[in-house]
Amino acid sequence: MKMENDNKQNQAKYKFGGAIPLLRKFQQDPFWTERRKYSRAEAWIDLLFMARYGTETEEIWNRDELIPIQYAQILTSVVTLARKWKRSRAWVKNFINVLEKKQSISIITMDNRRTILQIVNMGKIKELLQNNEQQTLHQTIQQKSSRKTYKDKDNTVNKEIIKREPRINGFLSLFAKVNPSYERLFANMTERAALERMITRYGEDKMFNLISHLHEIVSRPYAPRITTPYELELKMGKLLLFLKQEENKDQKGGVTKV
Repeated sequence: MKMENDNKQNQAKYKFGGAIPLLRKFQQDPFWTERRKYSRAEAWIDLLFMARYGTETEEIWNRDELIPIQYAQILTSVVTLARKWKRSRAWVKNFINVLEKKQSISIITMDNRRTILQIVNMGKIKELLQNNEQQTLHQTIQQKSSRKTYKDKDNTVNKEIIKREPRINGFLSLFAKVNPSYERLFANMTERAALERMITRYGEDKMFNLISHLHEIVSRPYAPRITTPYELELKMGKLLLFLKQEENKDQKGGVTKV
C-alpha cells in the first residue's frame, strides 16, 4: 500500500514538476508569429495561451449570443483553429479529441462554428508556477544572506590582518600624495599582498625611498601613471626603465633608483 502511494506521488511530481513560465507576450515574438504549420506541441501551447486566466466569468458576444467564459476556458471554433494552425478541420478535431483522452482538456462543445474547451488542471499549473516563483525568491534571499555572511566573515578576517600588519599600513600611507583615496587601500587584500611581495623582493629601504618620491616621478612627462601598490608592482619594469633613461640624460631632480 505504501509503495502504491509513493508511486502516485512520484507520478504527480513528474507530471507537474520542473515547470517554466512562458510569458503571454511570447505570442508577439517573431519566432512564434512566423507562418508555419503548427505541430501538436505548438497547438497545445497555443491553447494554453488562449485560455482565460482571469478568475471572474467573462461574457463574450459570439454569433449573436452572449457566451459566459470562465477561468481556464477557451472560446474558439474548429474553423478558426484550422486556419490559425494551418491544419485541416479533421486534424484539429482529432487533436482536440486526443487532448481530451489524455485528460488535458474537457470538451464543453465542439463544432465548426463554435468550440468551447476547458483546460484541465489549469489551477494546478498556476499554483506550480507561483510555488516556483516563491522558491526562486527564497533561494535568492538565501544566496544574498550567504554572501552577506561570507562578506562579514571576510571583513572580520581582513580587520584582524590589518591590525597585525602596521608595517604595511605605514607603506600604504605613503601613497597619499599620488592617491587622494589612499585610505581605501588599507582594507584591500590585493593591494596589501602586492606591497608585501615588493618589500620582500626589493627590501624595505628601497621601497620606502621609491614610494616616498613616487609623486615626483609620476608627474614627469612619459612616466608611468601609478597610484596603487598593485599598479606599482604591475608597472615596475616600465618604471625602472624610465628611471634608467632619466639617469642617462643626467637630469637632476631627485630621481631615486631602486
